[in-house]
Amino acid sequence: MNGNNTIYDSNLIYTNHANNRINERNISRHGIELTKKYGTEYIDKNSRRITVDFEALEIAENEGIDIMEYFLLTIVVGIDGILKTAYFKDAC
Repeated sequence: MNGNNTIYDSNLIYTNHANNRINERNISRHGIELTKKYGTEYIDKNSRRITVDFEALEIAENEGIDIMEYFLLTIVVGIDGILKTAYFKDAC
């Protein structure tokens, strides 16, 4: 832990706010890490939105990893590497 409100984990910085959101939404750190590794990235203003979409499922499957339980999980990471939030997108 660094200071009172951040946790560093595999190149992502988890703030207390982000930890609260992922806990409220029952999202595991493992899911966040898999999303970061395999997800499709979109640049949105000063953040990166990374989502487990069909392309991500296929990439992971080619490596023998099943990430279907994280389908549509989206993480929002600042350019500075700070995890802002995580949520499951609506399927619509």
